[in-house]
Amino acid sequence: EAVIKLVEPICVSDEFQPEVIVKVSVACEAMCMWVQAMRKYYYVSKEVEPKRRQLAAAEVELKAASDSKAAAETKLDAVTKKVAALEAALKEAIDKMASLEEQVERATVQLSNADKLIGGLGGEAKSWEEQVGQLSEQLNHVMGDALVCAGTISYLGPFTADYRSSIIGE
Repeated sequence: EAVIKLVEPICVSDEFQPEVIVKVSVACEAMCMWVQAMRKYYYVSKEVEPKRRQLAAAEVELKAASDSKAAAETKLDAVTKKVAALEAALKEAIDKMASLEEQVERATVQLSNADKLIGGLGGEAKSWEEQVGQLSEQLNHVMGDALVCAGTISYLGPFTADYRSSIIGE
């Protein structure tokens, strides 16, 4: 900056322009162009420097925002996965509940049918007892009945069917 203050009065003068200097010396023209370019660079740099700082600050802020966004997306993914797992568990629980309700319904129907069967069989117990008594009585007579059958077949076999029916009927 101190150098620019020293060079400034010289650079603004009409005599220190490359078009004027070239008439005196070609080598000095290059030197004049370089000094003018350095002066112009200083002013442009002075104007651009705050913008560079702003850019750097904005980039830092952008990085922080991007990191925050990435962290939020990671959390969102974790929450989304957890929600999906919970939804799957809920669906599984609902399916299991439906299956259990179906089993309860079948068991209720089976119990109802069993009650009806037991009620129906309870009434049959008396008739079964009577039938057991009759069959026991008939068992006592099986030997005699078998003897009568054998005799009937042996002695009535040669006769006609009508004659046998009439004899057995008497």
